[in-house]
Amino acid sequence: MKKIISIILGFCIAFSCVSAGAMTASQSQIESLMKALSIMNGDEKGNLNLGDAVTRAEFSKVAVASSPYRSDVSSVSRVSPFSDVPFTYWGATYIRTAADYGLVKGYTDSTFKPEDTVLLEEGVTIALKLLGYADSDFTATWPSGQLNKAKQLKMLDNLNNKNQGARMSRHDVMYLIYNTLNTQMKNSNSKLIESVFGYSLASNGDIENIVMDNAEIEGPVTINSININTIKNAVSSSAKYYRNDKAASAYDMAVNDIVYYSEKLDTVWMYSDKILGVYEKATPSKDNLTAVTVSGVSYNIETNEAFSKLATGGEFEYGDSILLLLGKNGEVADVLSAKIQTTTIYGYVTGTGTKFYEYSTGEKYSSYYVSVMTADGTTYEYKTEKDYKANLSAINKVQIKDGYATLTKVTGNSLEGEVSAENYTIGTRKLSQNVKFLDVMITDKEKTPMAKQIYISRLDGLNLKQSDVLYYTADSNGNIENIFLNDVTGDGYSYGVITDVTTNKTYITSFVLDVKGQQMTLNGNYKSSLKVGDAVKIITGARGVESISGLIKINDTVTDIDYSYVHAGGKKYSISEDVAVYSKNGDNYTLMKFSDVMGLSGKNISVYMSNSSLDKVRVIITE
Repeated sequence: MKKIISIILGFCIAFSCVSAGAMTASQSQIESLMKALSIMNGDEKGNLNLGDAVTRAEFSKVAVASSPYRSDVSSVSRVSPFSDVPFTYWGATYIRTAADYGLVKGYTDSTFKPEDTVLLEEGVTIALKLLGYADSDFTATWPSGQLNKAKQLKMLDNLNNKNQGARMSRHDVMYLIYNTLNTQMKNSNSKLIESVFGYSLASNGDIENIVMDNAEIEGPVTINSININTIKNAVSSSAKYYRNDKAASAYDMAVNDIVYYSEKLDTVWMYSDKILGVYEKATPSKDNLTAVTVSGVSYNIETNEAFSKLATGGEFEYGDSILLLLGKNGEVADVLSAKIQTTTIYGYVTGTGTKFYEYSTGEKYSSYYVSVMTADGTTYEYKTEKDYKANLSAINKVQIKDGYATLTKVTGNSLEGEVSAENYTIGTRKLSQNVKFLDVMITDKEKTPMAKQIYISRLDGLNLKQSDVLYYTADSNGNIENIFLNDVTGDGYSYGVITDVTTNKTYITSFVLDVKGQQMTLNGNYKSSLKVGDAVKIITGARGVESISGLIKINDTVTDIDYSYVHAGGKKYSISEDVAVYSKNGDNYTLMKFSDVMGLSGKNISVYMSNSSLDKVRVIITE
C-alpha cells in the first residue's frame, strides 16, 4: 500500500502539488466520508439522494453505523423489537440494536412507527446519546434542553432546517452526523470519530474538519497519458473508487481527472469537473492570489501548481482562454490552456447585456456577456460578440471557443414516460448515472428567469408528458444526462398568505404577503379576486415580488396530519419540506411550527397546493 503513496508523492513533486490539509470540509468531502465509513452508503449507483426525507428506521441504521455498536448488528433477527416492527422488516436488526443500547425509544403503545419521518429533535437526542449524554443531563423540558445543547456544540451547523418539528432530509442527517462525529464526547477530550473509528481530526476555524494531510489523503494529482496506468496498477485491488462522489472503478479514471488517495481508507477519489472560460481576475492580486475569476465565477486556488500558472510571471494572463481542473472541494487543482479547445454546453439563459472587464494592466473594457445555468444548477458567465437578449429565459446550445460564447435556441425533443429512480429510466430511455434535472419556472424573457435543480427521487413514479420536457441531452452511449423540465415541481417558487389588501374604487393597489414570517409587498394596479387569507404562489425577482397567484384549497375535511402527509377525503397529500404553517385569528396570521399541527384534524384546517404535476402541500392554515 505504501507504493501508491510514494508514486503519488513523486507526481506531487513533479507537478508542485500541495497538501490538502487545513481546509474546511466541503459537502463532497463529507459525502465521501459518510460513504467511506459506511454510515450513509447511497443507492445502488452511489447517490446519497440528499433531498429525500429520512424515516425513523433509516435514522436508526445511520445512528448504529456511527456508534461503537455497529459491529453488534446481526444479519438475521428472529425478534420483533416493537409491535409494528416485525423481525422480517429490513430495519429490524438496526432498530433492535439501537433500542438495546438506549439510542432510540418506542411509543407508549409499544410501537416505533419506523416509516415516519424522523424529526430534528429526535435526531438530535439520538446524536447526543452517541456522545454519551443521557436524558438526566437535561433539566429543561424535552426537547428544548437537547436542542440548545446541540446548538451550543455546533451540531446544527449547515443544516437547512434547524427548527423544532422539522422533518429531517438526508442532507440534514448527513450534516448532523458529520458534526456529531466532529464533537468531543461527554467528559472526554476525544471526538466521536476518534473514539469509534480511530481517525484523527483537526480544527480549522469555527467548523472542524477531517484531516487531509499526507498521513491521511495524498494528492491532488492531475492524470495524464504518462501516469494513468502507473497509478491504476499501484492501487490495491480492494480499493474503493468514487468519481465525482459516485461509485466507480479504476476503469473510469481518465486523462485530466484530478485524483486523491487515502491508504487508511483504501479509497481513491476522482474528479472530472472542468471550467472553460476567460481569465478575468486574480483575488486579491496576481502577486498573492487565493482565488481566480473565470467567466464570472470565482474559484479558490488549491495547489501551488495552479498558483504558479496564474500568478505574476506565470503561464496565463488576464484575457487568456483557460481550462480549470477542479478538485474535490471545487477548488482549482490545475490549469491548462484552452486556446485549441472548443466546448459545447446546454443551459438556461438567465442574464444578458454588457459589463466591464479588466486587463492585468488595470485598463477596463466592455463586452457583451451571457449568464447560463446548466442542469446541475450552476450559473456560468461568458463573453459574447453580440447581445443575446432574445435568447433570455430559454434553453440554448452554447458553443464556447477562446472564452467567447455563441448561442442557439433549442426546442423540445421527444421524451415521455414514467420516471424510475430505481432503474434510472424514463419510459424505455436509460438515464446516465450522473443525470441532472433543472426545473425551469420562467420561459418568458420579459420576466426574471427562475429555475431550480432537482433530483431524480423527486420525480420517481411521475409520468412525464412531452410538454413537461423543454429539452434533454444524451451522452456518447445514448443515456440521457441533462434534462430541462417545464415547471413540473413548483419547488422554485415562494409560498405564503395574503395579510393585507389596499384598494381604490377600481383596482387593488397593493398586496401585503407573509412568506414564512417575512413581510413582502406587491404594488401596482390589479383586477383580482384574491383577498386577505388566500394562500398564494409568489414569483420574485431583483425588484422583489413580481406576481402572485392563488393556490388550490383541498376541499375535503382533514382527518390527520402526520410527518409526511395530510390525510383528507380518503386521500393523502405529500407535504413540502418547507411548508408554511399559519395560525389565523381574525385577519391576523401568525407563523407556526409544523409540529404544532401534527395530529390535528377538522374543518378548521385549510390546506393549499398548486396544480403542478408533482406539487406538495405548500401552506396550512388553522383557526
